[in-house]
Amino acid sequence: MVECEGRRRFLRVELSLVLVLAGFLTLAMVCTGPAVRAEPGIWGPSAGQMQVPIWPGVPPDQPSVPGPETVKQGGVTNVTRPTMTVYGPSGENTGVSVVVIPGGGFQGLAMDLEGTEICDWLTSRGVTCVLLKYRVPSIPYVWQCDCRPHPYALSTPSLEDVQRTLRLVRAHAAQWRIDPHKVGVIGFSAGGFLVAESSTYFNTSIYAPVDAADQLSSRPDFAIAVYPGHLSLAKDSTALNPVIESHITPQTPPTFLLQNEDDHVDQIEDALSYYMGLKKAGVPVELHAYAQGGHAFGLRATNLPVSGWPQLVETWLHTIGVLDPEVPRPVRSAGGARASSVPIPGLDGTWEGRVQDLSGERRLVLHISTDTTGTSASLDSPGRGAFGLPIEGLRRDGQDVEFTLPAVGTRYSGRLSADGLTIKGVWVGEGVQPTPFTFAQTSPARPDS
Repeated sequence: MVECEGRRRFLRVELSLVLVLAGFLTLAMVCTGPAVRAEPGIWGPSAGQMQVPIWPGVPPDQPSVPGPETVKQGGVTNVTRPTMTVYGPSGENTGVSVVVIPGGGFQGLAMDLEGTEICDWLTSRGVTCVLLKYRVPSIPYVWQCDCRPHPYALSTPSLEDVQRTLRLVRAHAAQWRIDPHKVGVIGFSAGGFLVAESSTYFNTSIYAPVDAADQLSSRPDFAIAVYPGHLSLAKDSTALNPVIESHITPQTPPTFLLQNEDDHVDQIEDALSYYMGLKKAGVPVELHAYAQGGHAFGLRATNLPVSGWPQLVETWLHTIGVLDPEVPRPVRSAGGARASSVPIPGLDGTWEGRVQDLSGERRLVLHISTDTTGTSASLDSPGRGAFGLPIEGLRRDGQDVEFTLPAVGTRYSGRLSADGLTIKGVWVGEGVQPTPFTFAQTSPARPDS
């Protein structure tokens, strides 16, 4: 009976993936033209993902740019052909979709830090991710003077791209197996300003319709602005940019705001001014402000509290009914997975770790507990919103310690210090060179545990 039920679930997931892929192909071939081929200098997603233009011809209000599209250091600039890349959910499909809007000061786009890495997180939560590559440089940045003479102006070309993408997502809701009433936006820095613009200008026609998709709503059903800019009129002022303030209504979608006090690129007042404007209009809004964390951190973990923001977003999505409120958040079990069938002495407790990967340094938390029947262990990656990942093959031979993390296919090999408080070594994975890690014990197990 259990085997049959498991087989039925597998077939449902397999069928869902086929239907979603068919929807993506329909989008590429029918609605927007052929997929964008990988070309030198043109940003493109990883192999297996399809990038498609969002306009069937020349986009409206096309700005001039100083040169051809250029990719550098995980970002891109001189974008004249805006595209979207759709990443289907891994595991169970929640029906929720999010348009991801990277930042870059309207000068470029941080496609990795505030794009593909965000999609990795969202899709792991069963959310369809639509990564937007919108037109830059664009108002309010002016490349001719390398300045922003009108920093509070409506960013018309970029906003047109956001509105068009939201409409295309709804136009393909059936093919992508998403709920057209659960389409949200998340944006970072300049992308956070676009979140505010798209949340307030959905009833304003800023471009002429080009096809049937443009008859659909461009209103996000929920909005997430992470370290947004261009909202406060001055430093130390909570006066809101009138471009936004004039268009806030009770129909502005529920909004999640996040900003740090030591953000010296944008400022805490950007989030505060928008929060107060939304609150005044009766719009459900949640604000998280931290003392430290700076700007442009994305999902890359630090030892600061702000690194836990993805879990805050997930909780918020449950509370506003976007994610099923009955679905529990991932929580680490008390004992973790059975990592060894024999007791392993000297490792019990909580260990804080720092590891390097392609996205930078990440914080990990290792939990180990031992009883007479063996040793259990699990690992948390708070910056990725992953908790209770099972550990297998835990072994200690003298001061040498090894364990495997099957969920991501990595193996850790290290050496326990003489005082038993740190483990240093390297981790390896498929296609990854040996990379250093360090775990330090932060709370040993109780003597009676």
